[in-house]
Amino acid sequence: MIKNPKDTALKNRVMALLSSMTLQQKVGQMTQAERTTCSPEQAKKYHIGSILSSAGSCPGNNQLQDWVEMNDAYWMASTEKDQNHLGIPIIYGLDAVHGNNNVNGATVFPHNIGLGAANDTQLIKKIAQVTAKEVLATGVDWTFAPNLAMARDHHWGRCYESFSEMPAITSQYAAKIVDGLQGQLSENAVMACAKHWIGDGGTHHGIDHGDTILSFNELQALHMPPFQAAIKAGVLSVMVSFSSWNGDKCHAHKFLLVDTLKEKWTLTVLLYQICRV
Repeated sequence: MIKNPKDTALKNRVMALLSSMTLQQKVGQMTQAERTTCSPEQAKKYHIGSILSSAGSCPGNNQLQDWVEMNDAYWMASTEKDQNHLGIPIIYGLDAVHGNNNVNGATVFPHNIGLGAANDTQLIKKIAQVTAKEVLATGVDWTFAPNLAMARDHHWGRCYESFSEMPAITSQYAAKIVDGLQGQLSENAVMACAKHWIGDGGTHHGIDHGDTILSFNELQALHMPPFQAAIKAGVLSVMVSFSSWNGDKCHAHKFLLVDTLKEKWTLTVLLYQICRV
């Protein structure tokens, strides 16, 4: 199924690393730490796989060079090999949701609600391409975007994060944003992240971190199409919602995470991609 020899070589390398990893190394690689709680030295010591900047968390004086130096330090520490460390490069992530709005001097674009009102998919792709370049300029290679929440209640305090209450519009945007951020995974691309799976914009009374009370058919019709569009466009990561569905936390929901997202959807998208070849 892997037609490119380089892909086969990469898969073999990954499997070789996995087979040689200790339990501690595997746990570390699955862990993401906030930059203020984990130094480059600690990231190496504990085999940390990912570092992020939470809201407002920035190095030094928040200048471009501060970000580059910080990311270089994490990269160098994580790639050092010795008898206890495999030298796996760390991945750094942040919320560049309307431009790389974390860094002084970056281009800041309107919030999602404003971009949704423009109803311009080509503009959305251009914004994503600019964002990718300005994220890369800091040494970061992963952005927690696009946010594909479907705002269904204006009482929700994060309505500005939603492009539209209409699945068709947000689905069109999802594919263009992923394409703009990731492109052909060249040196000018960053990894995108579709969030938040699923239904955080449809919580009862618009309560943030609340409960989305819908049947599966309603959830599938209203909240899932943008994610399906993003996955078909090749999005490389998905962030789980902090909310609940019918009383059960999405983070611990086997049906939504494993049965639907990982197994059913992954297989469907895989077949879709094969048919396009």
